[in-house]
Amino acid sequence: TASTAWGMFAPTMIREVPGSIPNIINETLAYDFDYEYSLWSLTNVVGEKGGWDIFLMYLFGFFCMFGPLIRASLTILQLVLPLNRSQQKLLLHVIDFLGVFCALDVLFISLYLVDVEMPPITNTIIDPRAKFCKVLHRFGFPEACLKIEFHTLPYFSVVAVGWFTLAVLSAFVTKLEYHALDPYKDGDRGGPYFCERCPSCFWDSHRDRFGNDI
Repeated sequence: TASTAWGMFAPTMIREVPGSIPNIINETLAYDFDYEYSLWSLTNVVGEKGGWDIFLMYLFGFFCMFGPLIRASLTILQLVLPLNRSQQKLLLHVIDFLGVFCALDVLFISLYLVDVEMPPITNTIIDPRAKFCKVLHRFGFPEACLKIEFHTLPYFSVVAVGWFTLAVLSAFVTKLEYHALDPYKDGDRGGPYFCERCPSCFWDSHRDRFGNDI
């Protein structure tokens, strides 16, 4: 939970704007286009223009920040609090439900695609073959006139570790609770439902009390 929370607010991504034109602006006006983002500041940027962007801001924030944080906190509470059977059942269902609102895995894929695709796309905003771009390049400026890149910083590994820890811990807690409570009264042992042949010492297959697959 601590690694997940810290990774949400630490600078984990950076926008870089290389190119001859940004370099000239930086040297003459001392304006730097490069900017570091955390997941929290990126959430604010999504909705800063108002309108429908506010909806996108809440959507991004809930799936990539608050969903994982709330699920991680409830998972820890499930392990440490002395709850009765009905309270454990309720918390188990909430933890299960919140799993669909944790989309950090989608964020990882999206960041990779942005990292790969954004530079060649933005490099065409101003054609690097334009004459003034070639002239600037002769004076020692970069070959591209304008390009935008988006990279992850080393601290992003904390987010990845937090996501992996949350996935493993929530799976363990869910399985443990299914073993103890059997909330649906069907012999469900908490999965994984894709691995019927996994060793029983590690995973128990998902069977109902009649021995059939659900």
